[in-house]
Amino acid sequence: MTRKIELNWSKKFDFVGNLTTGPTNGSSTSFQVKAALKATYSSLFGIYMFLEDTSFEPGRRAAIESWRKSHDLATTGALKPIYIGIVKSDQRDYVERMREHHKKWIYQYHNKGQLFVKFATTYYWCKDEELPQLIEDAESVLIFEKKPYENTAKTSSYSIAEDILIINTGHHEPLPKSISSKRHF
Repeated sequence: MTRKIELNWSKKFDFVGNLTTGPTNGSSTSFQVKAALKATYSSLFGIYMFLEDTSFEPGRRAAIESWRKSHDLATTGALKPIYIGIVKSDQRDYVERMREHHKKWIYQYHNKGQLFVKFATTYYWCKDEELPQLIEDAESVLIFEKKPYENTAKTSSYSIAEDILIINTGHHEPLPKSISSKRHF
């Protein structure tokens, strides 16, 4: 049996251009990104994706293009997924995950228009208690499919409970309209 999940992707938000520089010393997202998260993505479970505009810095673009070629990936287009992640508990919500990423690697992006984030609202056909596993499996398939630069796991292999079909809607670019785990194995 193939499970199905629809991911309705938001528009992209300029993440670096919207970091606060006040008393939080730049470690949290702006009010614009927080307001979008609160209004639209109040669910405890979800998927998000960071995108880099690789045309911004020629040296960085060359490094990413070289890495993508070495992994047999397409290199066309300026916006590339560089990290795909999930939220699957109320202990680490979207805003907390953004703070964690900022401390680990986002701090290296300094320029407005260089780093964007998109969030996916999930529509699913399973029992609510099965949703955390479905979200995790969808993340695995997306990471394996796109091999984002900043993801360290699931880029060369993954295991999932059952086959999954992901339907991407909304502002899903650069992801394809649909991805099936069946084509990976």
